[in-house]
Amino acid sequence: MPAGVNLTVVSGDQTITKDGTVLDGLDIHGRVIVKAANVTIKNSIIRGTDGGGKYGLVDNMSGSVGLKIYDSEIVATNPNWTINGIMGWNFELHRVNIHNTVDQVSIAGSNVLVADSWLHGNLWYANDPDHTDGSHDDNIETVAGDNVTITGNVMEDASNAAIMITQGRATMSNLNISNNRMDYGDCTVNVSTKGRGPIAGFTMSGNVFGTNSTISRCAVYSPDSPVNMIGNTYTDGVVAVLRTK
Repeated sequence: MPAGVNLTVVSGDQTITKDGTVLDGLDIHGRVIVKAANVTIKNSIIRGTDGGGKYGLVDNMSGSVGLKIYDSEIVATNPNWTINGIMGWNFELHRVNIHNTVDQVSIAGSNVLVADSWLHGNLWYANDPDHTDGSHDDNIETVAGDNVTITGNVMEDASNAAIMITQGRATMSNLNISNNRMDYGDCTVNVSTKGRGPIAGFTMSGNVFGTNSTISRCAVYSPDSPVNMIGNTYTDGVVAVLRTK
């Protein structure tokens, strides 16, 4: 968020039902639930409430088209195992700082752009009712969608994966991951097709990987789906290759 912006405090969840709504310069102590087209959020902080954010501090699970977030921060002031940053599809993030959540970005459908953002500070809970081995925290998790671009971001601190790609909800296609800096996770990018076949049009190019993955030098793991790997390296200059086993 740009320095010097004076924020207006808003308390409680904000359910947006008017097309074209602009939220600008707000400190929102609640969630933003989007149920309208072409909503813009900029120069703002979204903190959630004590009630948690099971569907994301920003919730676009309606799939409302045209959601765009610029120069903002999404952070759970009162975190718990249910809280993710943004969930849904048909959205764009530009220069957004998301932290103090389990997953920062959860993509459940098509037409998503995550650009020039900082995804970090993942939370892990040993007691997570959804997982017997503790939280499966990711910077970005994708479970379905066509036309998904992830570019120019810094992703770090996740214990499961910086990017977890599955087809757990539906098939995926036209996935472009480029020019990011990412680190940590068991393998930093982990691909599971869930029996739905290869991901069509999957390219990773120009990404730089750290060397802190739990499995040494495991930048991208994709046993069942081809990945077009172009110019990906580690921070020490070694070429990052696709692992299939």
